[in-house]
Amino acid sequence: MQHEIGSGDNAWVLESTYGGNLGRSLPFRLGTGEHILPDAFNILGPLGDKLNVPVSNPFFGQVPANTGNGGRTYQFGRVFTLNPLWNEIWVHGTSIGRSNYHTVYFQAEHRFGRGFTFLANYTVSKLLNDTGSLDGQNTQGPGGQGYPQAGLPLSDIYGIATSDIAQKFLFNYSWEVPFGRGKRFLGNPDSMAAKAFNHVAGGWRVAGTTTFHTGFPVMIWTPSGGVGGLGSNWYNIGHSRTSRPRLVSPRVAYDNQVGGKQALEGAAGFRHYFNPDAFRLVQNFEIGDVGSTLPDMRSPGFTQWDLSLLKSFPLGRETRSLQFRMEAQNLLNTMNPDVPNGAITQRTFGIITGQRGSPRQIMLALKLYF
Repeated sequence: MQHEIGSGDNAWVLESTYGGNLGRSLPFRLGTGEHILPDAFNILGPLGDKLNVPVSNPFFGQVPANTGNGGRTYQFGRVFTLNPLWNEIWVHGTSIGRSNYHTVYFQAEHRFGRGFTFLANYTVSKLLNDTGSLDGQNTQGPGGQGYPQAGLPLSDIYGIATSDIAQKFLFNYSWEVPFGRGKRFLGNPDSMAAKAFNHVAGGWRVAGTTTFHTGFPVMIWTPSGGVGGLGSNWYNIGHSRTSRPRLVSPRVAYDNQVGGKQALEGAAGFRHYFNPDAFRLVQNFEIGDVGSTLPDMRSPGFTQWDLSLLKSFPLGRETRSLQFRMEAQNLLNTMNPDVPNGAITQRTFGIITGQRGSPRQIMLALKLYF
């Protein structure tokens, strides 16, 4: 929907839009794993510790002795691997994923008039998926997504995407400063002082972009510890792939309600961004109950101001001029804390160790037109 108010140099265009994108049969980076027994958790879970009991290896001699399945005996749980002669078999890009994206944005635009343009939009959106983005699939942090646990379907990891930005406000502007020849003020400089002021203050143009957006959902995971390794003794869980921990019982609040800068490693008055004691490793053939992302907690938001200044100095002929340009990225040098570390077995679990975006960068340039 679009509506114009005002007219001429005072005209504004207001717009609101809904958009949806439903993705189906999306490529999943490692497929479901051709060695993993489908629905293994529900089929094998009742066996519990019996999965760890050593049994004679029916494939001894057919598998290299130095591999996980090559010994005379191995754990009973390994018998249920779909292809026991191989350690892992993955099919890259299996078309099994899905995504659902919905967005509403509101926009106000003042088109060029009296040397001024302005465009602002506010976006509310939600992205749910089970595949991760193409540039960060199955990795931790924005763009990543967890792995299904113990042969469970992709619904096990379906949820808010780690790259989801719930709210975003953006505005762009361009303003020709109204001083100097042909402008509102000192449009016809005739005195020596007015002409000098025209050379100094006239002909400037200011342009910029300002961005505010909410943080990314927090992802909690158990780093790979090898087959039957740390945090997982499932032999059919995905062989050396990351898993998810569990929430402690009785429940402990995991949101510490602290700002990103206070959660920076080494900060004065430091506190963890989220409470590490609210999570624990799985044990005794459990699987994690922490979602692929925490739906009610996000990393710190992001703010950045970018600005440019331009001025052209005439050099006699109309076709000759010298343009000065200053461009500043992150003009206010805002420090935007990064996402907290969600790896439960690492020292920095729950701590922010870096920043998102770059420190202030300013570029000065001269351009000659002839």
